[in-house]
Amino acid sequence: MEVVNLTQALVTKWDRFIDESDNGTIFHKLKFLSYHNDFSGMKINHLVWLSGSEIFAVLPLFVSLNTKIKYGVSPYGSSFGGIIIKNGINLEKAILIIELLSNYCKSNKIQTLKITFPPSIYSNSRQSYIQYALSKKGASIVKRDLFHIVPLKSNWNELYSSFSSSCRNKIKNAKIAFTIHENSDINEFYSILVEDKKRQNSEPTHSLKELQLLKEYFPKNIIVDIAISHQNGAKAAICYFDCSKDIIMTFYMCQEDNALGYNGINALLEIGMKRSLNEGKKYLDFGGSTFGYEISNLGVSKFKESFSSTTDLRDTFNLAIDI
Repeated sequence: MEVVNLTQALVTKWDRFIDESDNGTIFHKLKFLSYHNDFSGMKINHLVWLSGSEIFAVLPLFVSLNTKIKYGVSPYGSSFGGIIIKNGINLEKAILIIELLSNYCKSNKIQTLKITFPPSIYSNSRQSYIQYALSKKGASIVKRDLFHIVPLKSNWNELYSSFSSSCRNKIKNAKIAFTIHENSDINEFYSILVEDKKRQNSEPTHSLKELQLLKEYFPKNIIVDIAISHQNGAKAAICYFDCSKDIIMTFYMCQEDNALGYNGINALLEIGMKRSLNEGKKYLDFGGSTFGYEISNLGVSKFKESFSSTTDLRDTFNLAIDI
């Protein structure tokens, strides 16, 4: 096995590999990684592990430019990075992958690596060989984010009955109070998102142009649903990222000021979960509920927990390279 930089000849193979891998997501696709071109002092340096002519693993990687200490990060401008592996990995191969990575960094004078992996549900085999091999090499976990995950059960009735009674009542009432428009317009959605973020004194992760570009790149994977109140026309909305064959994520959940208290998000989630069940999804990922060890709002967790969610961790490792 050898590790090489991504070449033009490997580009098509990369995305096909992501689709067939153990733990790849939309966030690891090359088009997703390139949707913005402002890399702020970083250089694209994606890596590929080859076994013969076949890809065995890949790492989306960005390396610093013009810094005293040369460092690499994965991801950069994305939710998940990490080493994406072929199905059927074992401990011996995991240790070899990390050894080759360490040697590559030494040869290229990269002194530290910061790597954020997807939560474990994104691994088909739920394996942690790579994380173990990194720890064995001396890497430490420098950040942990808590993600709330809803296992989608076998059918809607089973899933619905697992929700809290308060959640079920809110869904029931919101279904009457709102009209749901599936696969809505990105522009209409974005105005709702901006109003929601303004109320929270923050800004969206994506600009409107970036979200439009992602929708253009992944028309079936970026899905917007909007709920409109019968009473006052106020809107709530969810933007889903269809991340992998088994998992869909609520990347944005938002509502206008006048929609607060009417539970439009609950009605939207019923539609979204039913659709995901029909498509054969196994999990709905509510996304991060914490920023590392900071908890900005326990109410967010309580809301997600009312949908019978469980939890998973998104870990960030830091590996120092002895050059």
